[in-house]
Formats: sequence, structure tokens, C-alpha cells
Amino acid sequence: MQLFRLTQKKFSADPFSPIGGRWNSKGIDALYFSESESLSTLEVFIHVNRHPEIMNQYDLYYIELPDSLIARLDEEDLPTQWRDIPFSESTQSIGDEFLTLIDNEFAALQVPSVISPRDSNYLVNPNHPAMKAIFKSAIKLDFEFDPRIFK
Repeated sequence: MQLFRLTQKKFSADPFSPIGGRWNSKGIDALYFSESESLSTLEVFIHVNRHPEIMNQYDLYYIELPDSLIARLDEEDLPTQWRDIPFSESTQSIGDEFLTLIDNEFAALQVPSVISPRDSNYLVNPNHPAMKAIFKSAIKLDFEFDPRIFK
């Protein structure tokens, strides 16, 4: 599976540094990836100041994650409030449970995008044994926001 991640250039020394978010609590290591460059762009764009100065402040990374390392969250497993803003603790509990499983065979959990629910994001456990080699083979791609989105 091809996965994409935008990170701020100021974090280029460690682009796979864990963060908190909708699907994990602060203090529980996780990384967020998207199934496409466009979804990754959209996921970042809704959280940033829409000033054109951000156009060149992001790097795009691409990794290949074997399908066998991806667990899928079924729609019936989603809490009713999974799209709430601000996000609820119920989604963080799901991610926290996944990320803290001992000897988890899966490195990532496929979750729906709140912005585009038929598209997927991936909650990646950066501490999974397979991820070190996958991150090492990550490819940094040229990236720039299209200036038309700032009009």
C-alpha cells in the first residue's frame, strides 16, 4: 500500500516523529498517513493558516507498507460521534488500544477520513518492528501547495 505524509520542513531532521490526534491520545506514539497525496494535502490544509506563506513549508513523504501489516476498522466499529469536532475520546480510545497492543502483528490501522469519509487515513505505530526499515526506505517527494487554493 502506498501511503503519503506531509510534514513541516522544520521537522525534516525527523519527519516521522510521533504526534497526537483524533485517533490517539497525547503520549501514545502515532503517525498519520493518507492513501493519496491529495488527501494528505487536504488533511493538512484544513488545519493551517490559509496564508500563501505556507506554500513552501511542507515536505511530502511516501512509504510502501505491505497490506499484511494493515488492520482495517469496520464501519460498525466506529463510534457514532467519530466525525465530531472537536474529536471525542472515543476515537482516541480505539487508536490507543490498537497502538498499545503487545506483539501486534499490524503496524497500521486504516481509518476513515473525517473530511472525506469514503477515503482512508492510516494510524501508523512508529514503534512496530517493521517500521524502522520502512521509514528508512521512505522517499521524499517534491511538494508545493497549488497557489490557486489561496485565492
